[in-house]
Amino acid sequence: MDDRTRADLCGRTERWFVQRGLPHFIDEYRATTDVWTRAAPFLTLVFLAELSFSLDEDREGLGELLPLLGGLAIFVVGVMAVNRLRGRRPLQRPDGSAPPSSASSSSPPRSCPPCSARTT
Repeated sequence: MDDRTRADLCGRTERWFVQRGLPHFIDEYRATTDVWTRAAPFLTLVFLAELSFSLDEDREGLGELLPLLGGLAIFVVGVMAVNRLRGRRPLQRPDGSAPPSSASSSSPPRSCPPCSARTT
């Protein structure tokens, strides 16, 4: 089989896998670049929704704002820590996606109980 026929067969086979929902069988497929990079915008929306859930109509003024700012601060400090550990600028966007970057950018603010505790 020549190279052109092999490339054509490989392309048809990969499309067959994708049509059946099995893209992880594709040659050179990487979840860090093919999955997490596409999921990042959705995970950002989920994170922002979780932050908005920290707002409570029973609190007013600074008591209303502190949990929101606390959750945002935890997120920013986490991203900065991961970037510094990887030798990048503190607020640099990741080049790809890897477990530390994914964990720091998709962990919800509710993981910090004081940020979501209700006082009645």
